[in-house]
Amino acid sequence: MQIPESINNITTETKPDPFALKIKVSELPIDDIVLAIKRSLNANELASFELGLAYFKKDVSTDKQIIKNLFGIFNEAFQSSLNSSNVVVDQKSVISSQIKTCIEGITNNFDSFYNLIFILNNEKNLLDAKNFLFIITGYAISLLKKAHNSTNQ
Repeated sequence: MQIPESINNITTETKPDPFALKIKVSELPIDDIVLAIKRSLNANELASFELGLAYFKKDVSTDKQIIKNLFGIFNEAFQSSLNSSNVVVDQKSVISSQIKTCIEGITNNFDSFYNLIFILNNEKNLLDAKNFLFIITGYAISLLKKAHNSTNQ
């Protein structure tokens, strides 16, 4: 079998060696990590964590949808906080409506912005959804560490 010259230039032939070091990347045990996080939370924190887990069962196939889901989470978090706040009951419905309108406006503006970039980028996603999720996860873990460290001091 003939090997193309370009591949031949960047590879070397070796004989199979049973003692050669083989690097095996271990799989990330996501379920174990989630369980460990759940075990370390109190009841209120666990309820919030579960809300996030349930919410992200929505479409996360594109970076656009992930960001729009984040706006939805902001809306739910604000609405939940408003419902349990000391704001006068008569004012809660007005504030709730304003929060919803604000988040919808942000989402619509983001939609327009993203669609423009998508078109200008020859109809290709600007961000890699998986890469973006790792960025968000890293950020969230960093925030959790800071919050945990500040409560333990």
